[in-house]
Amino acid sequence: MDNQEMVHAEALAIPNWPQRFRHFRLAAGLASACGFVFIAVHFPEILSDDDIGIWWLGIFTAIAFAFLTYSLIEASGFFSIGLSRRITPHADIEHGPCIEIPTGRKTPFLATLIAALAAPAGAVMIYAWATHADAVLIPRDEVAEHVPFIASTAVSTLVIALLPLRIRSTTVLRLHEDGIRRRATIRRLRVRTYDTFVKWDDIEDVVPDVYTVHARGATIHYPMIRLRVPGPVPTARLVPFDEEDEIALTAYALVSEPNALFELIRRLHIRPEDRHLVARPDSVDLLRPAPLFDRFRAARGVETRW
Repeated sequence: MDNQEMVHAEALAIPNWPQRFRHFRLAAGLASACGFVFIAVHFPEILSDDDIGIWWLGIFTAIAFAFLTYSLIEASGFFSIGLSRRITPHADIEHGPCIEIPTGRKTPFLATLIAALAAPAGAVMIYAWATHADAVLIPRDEVAEHVPFIASTAVSTLVIALLPLRIRSTTVLRLHEDGIRRRATIRRLRVRTYDTFVKWDDIEDVVPDVYTVHARGATIHYPMIRLRVPGPVPTARLVPFDEEDEIALTAYALVSEPNALFELIRRLHIRPEDRHLVARPDSVDLLRPAPLFDRFRAARGVETRW
């Protein structure tokens, strides 16, 4: 059994975060895809309409359907299908070769895209409703007189929409032969970076955990990994989810598959003889997730721990 197969076997034995196939969500995602196709087919008719508001509404609806389709298909279990190309081997001057796992980028990008399209469309429709009793949207031949309002609204809402790209937190995780390094960057009014490094031998335990969110009657558990250390965490400041004697790794935000990441970290912790593997040119394959349908099968009959 090679190293990649060993990681797969350990991750599939009893997955900490089972990846279940949700039939209903997949069906809902396919229905949403049909809505997107319907808008796409009728898009030439939308652009030929005299009401420019219809243009905005059509574009926004198409992208909203695409976003909803993506979200529902991902929620049905189709995520972390393969090894992310953003997981790369890296050479650290201080600690040597490593595997680098960055934070995913899709959530802030999609949020910005939806906000950038939704806000101007809403502003156009609200203004048309307030100034034209017999119209819901702005006729094309009357756009010229409303250009200042539409332009200023579009610019201001676009600036607001770009805030998720500016005000956010990112994490870069590096797995070295001698330990694990977490580089957390928090962007607010100022950009602050907190670098934490702990040696494998200084870790007491690697513990799976979740970040639980309750929203609209639903409970969502996001995977997290906690590294327990014997004393205070070796960092200038604890970042969100850290404890005095625990380093929190937000596995749900990283581009790696959570179970594969957990098993690799645990393996490097308890097997010193395997730590040299992170320095190999093909080291990223250690984080290649098991085939998707194997993960679906492994999740059957596994009780949720959280």
